[in-house]
Amino acid sequence: MKSILNLRYLLALVVAMTLISSCGKDDEVTGCTDSESENYNPDATKSDNSCVYARDQFIGNYMGSMTFKNLGDLLDQDTLAFSITPGIANANEVLVGVTIQSIPVFLNGVANGDSILVDDVYNLPDGGVINSFLTGMPLDVYFSGGVGTMDDGATVEGKLDIVFKSDGIDDIPDEATLKGTRL
Repeated sequence: MKSILNLRYLLALVVAMTLISSCGKDDEVTGCTDSESENYNPDATKSDNSCVYARDQFIGNYMGSMTFKNLGDLLDQDTLAFSITPGIANANEVLVGVTIQSIPVFLNGVANGDSILVDDVYNLPDGGVINSFLTGMPLDVYFSGGVGTMDDGATVEGKLDIVFKSDGIDDIPDEATLKGTRL
């Protein structure tokens, strides 16, 4: 009789432990738990690593061109390799890496839907690399504007307002069109 009681006690203990360990599992919802993602699930209690960010559609290497409205004779690049890589400050930040007149420039941007918005300043220690008239002059190049994906998702295109500023000259504004197809 004592062994039957011990067996019942052990069985009751196993059932109780099973019930306690399974409590709350029915309430667990898996999904994307990052509110900065495109597919954020506010009901998710556990991440399933499925988060998708606006920047993801842009990340890659591109081949295209960059043409300038006013300074085209000096700066146009009919063949331009550029890249769009993830930034580090937030989930939708990107770096747009272009080379202008053999100068690698990395511009901070933020992906928002089907566009990347750029608002950044590049400091050039010697403007002579752009034009010999600017030799020895530090030059700040202000970029603002954006690029967006085209219908096929593999092509980006957009316009950037660019202003060249230096203490020795009047501001030189221009507009550049950046186009590229993902490699």
